[in-house]
This record gives sequence, structure tokens and C-alpha cells, in this order.
Amino acid sequence: MENNPRQPRPWSDVASSDQFKNLTPDLQERARDLYFQENVLPRVPKGAETRARELFDADTRPVADADPAPSPEQPQQEVMAVDLPSSDDPVSEQKPAGRRHHLLTPAWRDALDRRDGIEREVDPEHRTMGEAVKDLGVSYGVGSGNTVALAGTAYGLLNANMDHPIRRFGERVAEYYQERKSGGLKNREERRAEAVAEAEGEIRKFTTVVSETATDPALLPSFLAEQVPNLAVQGLFGNAVKAAALRAGAKPFTAGALGTGAAVGTGGAMQAADAGGDTFDFIASMSDEQADWAGNEAYQALIAEGVSDEDAREQVNLELARLAAARAGATSIAIQTLFPWARTIERSLVGKPGVSGAQTMLGGSARGLIGESLSNAAEEAAIPFYRNMSVRQLDESQSLSDGTGEAAGMGLMFGAFGAASGASAGYQAGQAGAAQTGRGQRPDLRPTG
Repeated sequence: MENNPRQPRPWSDVASSDQFKNLTPDLQERARDLYFQENVLPRVPKGAETRARELFDADTRPVADADPAPSPEQPQQEVMAVDLPSSDDPVSEQKPAGRRHHLLTPAWRDALDRRDGIEREVDPEHRTMGEAVKDLGVSYGVGSGNTVALAGTAYGLLNANMDHPIRRFGERVAEYYQERKSGGLKNREERRAEAVAEAEGEIRKFTTVVSETATDPALLPSFLAEQVPNLAVQGLFGNAVKAAALRAGAKPFTAGALGTGAAVGTGGAMQAADAGGDTFDFIASMSDEQADWAGNEAYQALIAEGVSDEDAREQVNLELARLAAARAGATSIAIQTLFPWARTIERSLVGKPGVSGAQTMLGGSARGLIGESLSNAAEEAAIPFYRNMSVRQLDESQSLSDGTGEAAGMGLMFGAFGAASGASAGYQAGQAGAAQTGRGQRPDLRPTG
């Protein structure tokens, strides 16, 4: 259950109370000013303080201080009636018409803008400190749901059941937490999506998504928080294999190599599931005008065998999804195997016993930054690339590069962050390992994966 902050008491209730009425005019004015300073001003966007004060004064000052009534010669100006919602419900309960009410919540500001036509500067991307902290937890929840959905997708690809309950559950969890992100974060994500969509060419999309995310104090932490569950799964499998190897009598560097390999393999499987699920969902969403089923040989062969149209389409879709998954998984493992610098994150998750802290910090921060950034960019770009290859068997006009720029940009940022975190974690682990070797012993500097 979410905790809603306690709303200030409406000024109309304060002004109508016996306690306020019993005050002298001077004290009433002081009370009115104090109410503005404590309850209204903190909620006013920067730069709109003067206008907010004008609206507050026009709304709350005593009748005796109001502007004199117009003379018979002067035309009577229309009084703007504003029906504002209560602070608890922004759409249902209505306030009496005929006066402006000061703004206590963003919902009140929006209502006043809609009904009164008053223009003011409102920052749609603003977040409170509490919302910023909450967004980190909510983003982690989104990532957790996506990770569970990947497990269901992997099972579905292997067992020809893409409607698996685990996949549906993970997707619902991700959607549940996505909806609970603050309005400010959602608006920032929408702004980034619009900027990427408007960018021409994959290179521009790449630079746009990097600049929009890396320079935003809300988008970058949220994006990284969503990746934590994936890393946790890799670390879990990698350390499990490492621990089993140590119990079997393997030396630390051998156990570390096996654990790193397990983490790499887990990452490859997750990449495969991601590509397969993306391909399956993309093809399933294509209309008959987009997908040339009549020109697909596999589909025609199934129809000739008496398979129904719906089943034939699903079988072809599944095979194309499996093809994209196999390609993406193989590419991920190949990159990790051929380029040792690309395994900085996996090594950090498993740990590198016996490696000195200085070697880990200097080597990991420089080589790991380059290796993880480039390898993650390539692995992420491979997902839409292989999806597009499968889609082209139904739509020859599908561009192979569609979506690769944005995916590569996200992968680049995550790789850089993972390398920096891995260097720090590896430094601590390396220091501990060096201490365990003893003062007169040389640490084992052989790579662990």
C-alpha cells in the first residue's frame, strides 16, 4: 500500500474557523502570510513565485481589501468560475464555483490550468526527493519482472509455449511497477523516446539515447536499477559453479574460471531469450499487409500438410524466434570468449581470489571500461539485428539496422557502469585475496576466466 503525504488544510477551512475569526485583522494577515509561506510556496515551480502570490492574494484577502466594485459606467468584468477538485481526489469532488482556489498539489495546478486558462510554468519532470528514492525501488521492480519474463521466454522457446504463465507473470510484474514510477520519471522517459524517434539514422539515435540518458539524473539511475536483477542472476549461477568447483578440490583460479564461464553462459542465455521473445512479439504484432505469409515457404509447407492458418503462423513465428535467439546467444558468448576485457562484469560478480588490488583496479578500470562498453554495445545491438533478419523472411522491406542504434547506446552505458563497478568490487576482492596469500607469498596472477 502506498503512503500518501498528508495534505494541508484548505485555506477556506482556516478562514471560516472560529479561531481565525477571533484574531485581530493584523494577526489574520500574519496567519494568511504564514499559510502561504509554509503550505503554498514550497509547491510552486521555480520562477512562478510572484504569480502564485498574486493568485493567493486574490483568492484569500479579506473582502474589505478587495478591488472596489465597478461603477455603473464601467462594464462588469466576467467573474471566472473555477471548479477545482479536492486534494484527495483530482477528478470527483467539486468545490463551489465562483472563486479561485490556491494550488496545493500538482493535480490542483493541472485542474486550474484546464478550467481557468491561466498560463503558468509547470515542470512536468519535477520529482520530490521521496519520489526519486521510490523510483529506484520501482525501477528495480521493473527489472525483476523483466528477468522473470526472460525465464518464461526461455522455457517457451524450448518447449513451444510462448504463452507460459511465468512469462505472463513477469510481464505483469514489470507493468505493475512501471505504472508506479513517478510522473516526473515517466515524462522524462517519454521525452527520451520522442527524441530518439525523431533522430534520423541509427547513429543519431545512438548518440541521442546516450546523451539523453547519461546526462539525466533521473533516467540513468532508473536504467541501471533495472539491470541489477539480471546481474544478480548471472552472479548467482557463476558463484554456485565456483563454490561447487572449490568443494571438489579445484584451485582458486580454476574455480574462478569455471564460475566466470558460468556467468558468461548465463548472460548468453539471457541474451538469447531476449532476442527470441522480441522477435516472437514483433512478428505476432505484424498485420497481414506487413507480413507476406503467402510467400513464406515454411508456412506454405505447413498449410499443405493440413495445418490450420493460425497454427502454421505460430509455428513459423516460433522457428524464426528460435533462430534469432540462437544467433544472439552465440554472438554474446563468442564476444565474451574472444575478448577477455569483455568479461570484467562477470569476473567481478564471481570474484578473483589471489589477484592484487592494484592490478585489478588499474587493469579493470582502463581495459574493462573499453571492453565492457564496446562488447555490451555490440551484444545489445545484435538483438534487434537478428530480430530484423528473421522478420525479413516475412517482410523484405524490414531494415536490418532498425533499433540497433538505441540498443547499442543502452548497452554502452551499462557496460561502462558495470566496468566501473567491477573495478571497484574487484579492487576490494583483490585486496582481500592478497591479504590471504601471506606476506612472503606471491599472489596467483593468472586470469580467472
